[in-house]
Amino acid sequence: MKFGKVLLIGRPNVGKSTFVNNLIGQKVAITSPKAQTTRFPIRALYEDEWGKIVFIDTPGIFNKAEDMLSKRINQKTMQAIREEVDVVLYMVDQSRRRDFEEAHVLGIVRKIDRPKI
Repeated sequence: MKFGKVLLIGRPNVGKSTFVNNLIGQKVAITSPKAQTTRFPIRALYEDEWGKIVFIDTPGIFNKAEDMLSKRINQKTMQAIREEVDVVLYMVDQSRRRDFEEAHVLGIVRKIDRPKI
């Protein structure tokens, strides 16, 4: 049986947790329109007859993490990035305008030495 790990990364509120919940078929991650709902990486297992995939749902990355909570959330996300993963799934909200915040996250994604989607 095959096994792999997929890291989900993106800005806050782009749908990472919703994606995981829909894929797994149950609510494994809390979802909310409020930023900072996911405060630490959440691992969810998807399994079928072809293999198993662990999805790592990370908190959204803040460019300007000024308060202590945002700084800690960014630290947890960066720790998850350093974890051994097979693929990085970079998620964006197509309804948002591309700006400096998105460029910051994209810069982080580009530095990750793994295949990216």
